[in-house]
Amino acid sequence: MSTSMWKEIEKNDLIGKLKPLFMNGRLYVDPEDNKIRRVKQVMHVNNPWIFIQQPDWINCGLWHQIYFDQLKIIHSACFSCFKVVVTPKTVKELFQLYDIMLSLDLPSKCGAELRPYVDRLYGGYFYCKDLDNGRQIYDLVKPIVQREIREDIDIILKRGCTEFEQLHGDSSKYEQTEHDSNLERILDENSDIPIQVMTQPEIVKNHVKRMWLAWAYKNKDWTCLEFNDGEDLDDNKPQKPTTYHEPIKDQ
Repeated sequence: MSTSMWKEIEKNDLIGKLKPLFMNGRLYVDPEDNKIRRVKQVMHVNNPWIFIQQPDWINCGLWHQIYFDQLKIIHSACFSCFKVVVTPKTVKELFQLYDIMLSLDLPSKCGAELRPYVDRLYGGYFYCKDLDNGRQIYDLVKPIVQREIREDIDIILKRGCTEFEQLHGDSSKYEQTEHDSNLERILDENSDIPIQVMTQPEIVKNHVKRMWLAWAYKNKDWTCLEFNDGEDLDDNKPQKPTTYHEPIKDQ
């Protein structure tokens, strides 16, 4: 076997590159049509996000979780993905943003930022189909959020996912190499992983809201106490010791 042949095989070994997902049972090759498929996706109940609407034009389960997480490439469709990002400072503001998102009823989500490489506690994201749509949503959302929450709240329009920027830097300079384009073509031709849109039931949303408040408490965001009549959220807080180093006052 020539060196060039080996390099070509290695470069196009899609199964090898996705081996962790095959090994843990998330992907399989369907013997009916030889397509790579995903095992039925389940709803993650410990997700820190509540989705107002999940966008039905974005296949994050394929483009992010497989193309980016496993292959480290940005799918060509992601180049046109934009998001209006609102940054609440407190959990009280997060709940206010949640109410605004419900009233606007746009593809969006909000929640606690558990990702260690994000330098804020909370976030809200409005999904946009392209740059023009992003600017329209930005112009719609900004005055409402400034009026209902506070005038100096951080609101930006960004491209793609935070993880893309962490690995590839400035999003205005994204481009797809010939190697990335080739892998995308091979996977597109040999897989059938459709967009999955799920609607969170109230029982899941209730759990996520509790996660928000627990996250706020952990990070000393004391606006969380306003959701418990000013009382402490930790029922298991250690009892303070009774002290005797000073005379006990008469009752």
